[in-house]
Amino acid sequence: MSAGELPGTAARPVLATPRLARALAHYREVLGFELLQEIPGVLGFVRGAGITLQLWQRPGPVQPVRCRVPLDGAPGAIFESHARLARQSRGCVSQAPRLRPWGAWEFSLTDGDGHCITLAQWAAADARAPAGLPSRGLEGRP
Repeated sequence: MSAGELPGTAARPVLATPRLARALAHYREVLGFELLQEIPGVLGFVRGAGITLQLWQRPGPVQPVRCRVPLDGAPGAIFESHARLARQSRGCVSQAPRLRPWGAWEFSLTDGDGHCITLAQWAAADARAPAGLPSRGLEGRP
């Protein structure tokens, strides 16, 4: 990334936090994300598991949000992202990705402020759960 360039160009969630330094430390130390940019006490960008997030410091308690973030990358990248986060996260990550009826593999992570981020990757039309993974969420699919 060159000087002055914002990290990434795709849409990304903007999450509020009452304590930015603590939130950034959680993403770095617990989830293994990389800090891309920080303006102390104002905002920070972090990247990991195939996504980029923007965190803003806001006074007082924040209302946790739920958001869905699409993953780019090769088919199956969601499984690599899940495995990496599950190893690092100390319980902040849901079980293995599930193939949902609308054709996307999904799993969720919850951050220190209670924000729930669902990571999703579109599956091939003939997708099946890999051996050993539950097939819950496949209602109506062969």
